[in-house]
This record gives sequence, C-alpha cells and structure tokens, in this order.
Amino acid sequence: MTNNNRMEIRERPPSLIPLEVESGDGKVFGMILSPGGKRTHRVVLILHGFPGHEKNMDLAHELKRRGFLVVAFNYRGAWGSPGIFTFSNMLEDVGNVLGHIRSDGFREEFHTSPEGEILIGHSMGGWAALVVTAGDTSVDGVCSMAGYNLGSLAGFARESELNRRIVIEGFRNQMTVLRGPEPEILMEQVIERGEEWDLTSLPKKLRKKEIFLIGAEDDETAFPELHYKPVLSSFKDRLGDGLCYSSIPGDHNFSGNRLRLCSEVSGWASDRFGDIGGK
Repeated sequence: MTNNNRMEIRERPPSLIPLEVESGDGKVFGMILSPGGKRTHRVVLILHGFPGHEKNMDLAHELKRRGFLVVAFNYRGAWGSPGIFTFSNMLEDVGNVLGHIRSDGFREEFHTSPEGEILIGHSMGGWAALVVTAGDTSVDGVCSMAGYNLGSLAGFARESELNRRIVIEGFRNQMTVLRGPEPEILMEQVIERGEEWDLTSLPKKLRKKEIFLIGAEDDETAFPELHYKPVLSSFKDRLGDGLCYSSIPGDHNFSGNRLRLCSEVSGWASDRFGDIGGK
C-alpha cells in the first residue's frame, strides 16, 4: 500500500451511517455502509425477505470491503420502519430508496457513481429485486438469492379454497413481526397482480441486465422445484451471457454455507461491475 493510499483511507475512513427515507405513508429506516476513500463507488442495494430475519449483513460488509457502497433498509411496517407493510408497498419502498440514492445530494455526500445500481435480494427480497429491476432502466444488475416467486402463488390459490387458505396461513405466520393488513388482503394483492409479479414473465424486460440467480438446494421455504428451477429455466430460454446461476447446498438462509454465498455474490459483483471504490 502506498503512502497516498494510506492518506486516502485516513481522510475518509470506512463508515456506517443511519438511513431514513420518506416513503408513502411512512418511512424506511436503514443504513449505509461506505468503503471510504476518495474514489467513486458503485451502489448496491440489499433487500431482505418476508419478514426478513436474515439481513445478509455479512454479505453487505464483504461488498463494502470490495469497494461498493451498500445500502440496506427495512420496508415500511417492518422491523421498526413506520407505515404499513404490503407487497405493493415493498416494491414502492425500493423505488423510493433508489430515488433517494440517485439524488445529487446523496451522490455528492457519499461519492457514488452515476452508473446504474445493483440490487441484491434474499427470498421475497429476491423477488422484489427482479421485479423492480425489470421496470427500472437505470438498474444495471440484479442478484436473487433463494428467491421466492410470489406471483406464482396466484395460480395455486385460484385452484381451490384449500390452496387459498394454505397461502393465507403462510402469510399470517410471517406477519407476527410486521405491521400490516390481515393476510387475506395480501392474498388479494397476489391474485390481482399475480401475472405481472410472476418472475417467469420477466426475462424480456431483463435482457440488457446482468443477472445472478442462486438457489438453495435444501430450501424448505422457497422450494427449488417451484421457485428456483422454473424461473431459471425461463431465464435460460431467453437470456444470453448476462445470466449467471448457481445452486448452493443448504437451507433457505444458506445457514451452513454463508462464506460460499458471500464469495459467489461479491465475486459476481466485482467481476461484472468492478470494485471501483478505494480500499
């Protein structure tokens, strides 16, 4: 390390800064992990799932070490963020945070690059990352880890009242730590918007993006046969070199393979987007 690099790190050290962004009827609270230095940083947004017990902060810190500025936050109605949690609000929150980090004030304060962001989501956060990226021309890349294909539940729920009740009770079990409507309301959102929220319908909108799909081989929540393999198949049929994919042994949270998960995701981000923030 040169003396100039030592000066750069001392002048702008790595840091963790609280984040607060207005969103709809409430706010989202989160944090910014800055790698420090004087050079500009690509921005990574990390999205947790539903309800989001696994926050993937080990991955956030690894990305920061590689020179990315990382933003992580809790959706409205989740983990202390005021407001109401719904799936549509979840997508809106991601859009509002993107708008905030694209502001001139944010870019000037945190030395961020004007190049497109990278969205990385786990479980339902993987679903949100893909849906938002498909509708946002400025996002450059997206990684879904053990992604949950929420839109696919619409067809399952329409098949019978029993299926509908199964989905509703599954939602109810997750709402204990969230502030939101009755799970029946969430079910109606899924049925109403199932087609546009089905990840297998998105490849055409993602053709110019860098995409990384990761499945958990022993996933007990987002079953690979329902949530990973059909999505991967639809993407492989329509996308070329922009698609990467991997299957990692372990449960939904990659509990026994966190080092491999962090290595693969951070390595993909560095290879595709470059670790341009000074170390």
